[in-house]
Amino acid sequence: MDNIEKQEIICHYEDLLQKVTEPEDLSFIWEKKSLDQGNLIVASADKDGLLTVLAGLLTSYGAEIVSGDIISVVDDHNPSQRKILDILYLKWPEGEIAERLLGNFKNDLDYCNKKIVIEGIESVRNWVIDKVAVLFSSQNENKKGILPVEIEIDNESSETDTVLRIESQDTPGFLFAFSNSLSLLSINIDRATIRTASDLVQNVFYVRDLKGRKIMDQEKLDELRFICALIKQFAYLLPNAPNPGQAISQFRDFASKSLLTPQRSDILPSM
Repeated sequence: MDNIEKQEIICHYEDLLQKVTEPEDLSFIWEKKSLDQGNLIVASADKDGLLTVLAGLLTSYGAEIVSGDIISVVDDHNPSQRKILDILYLKWPEGEIAERLLGNFKNDLDYCNKKIVIEGIESVRNWVIDKVAVLFSSQNENKKGILPVEIEIDNESSETDTVLRIESQDTPGFLFAFSNSLSLLSINIDRATIRTASDLVQNVFYVRDLKGRKIMDQEKLDELRFICALIKQFAYLLPNAPNPGQAISQFRDFASKSLLTPQRSDILPSM
């Protein structure tokens, strides 16, 4: 998604974005395509942890993100405040009718959004983790080995962002695990695209440091590549965990310590 496409999407959903004037505001649209598929569009004020909540709740409800665009938008009336526009094409679990799940999902999202505004992401992080854990606890899988992952870090194609491309087999929970670990890297997502072809998913993240700049430091880029690979393997193997909730809760600490390990390149083959 280039800047022209980004602006076209913003213009298309301008009315929805205009409804977001306060930090706690959240606008929600469901564009139905079939009984179990359609576009979910969410507009809100940008806040730390909201993508984690959105991705986590979708995972907990068993929704598959077939494709998506996540865009950061500058507020014309308050340039220091950004808005987030999420356009996600979803497929709900087989046999489920979308409307049966959307009501509960929206209530959960509203609840978390308001809690984040008042108390921050930590006030709901464990609550969301517990909901995600219920889904993975119900899965009876025994995945082995290392999941092949292609990771490309591109500092040439964009003047303003470091472009991170991750391609691999579709892995439920990856977007949740990735956004849940962003604070470890001190980076922000300016926009992202998700595209699925057969069983492969390509995630493209346009990221910046906390000062809004490209990530140019080579050590930080190496850390970014390592964390992305680690998160992908973690999400792939999570159904094997006897206690998925505990595994998710402890992963951030494990990943943080792994970044400090000189031999971190040896960690992935040992998982």
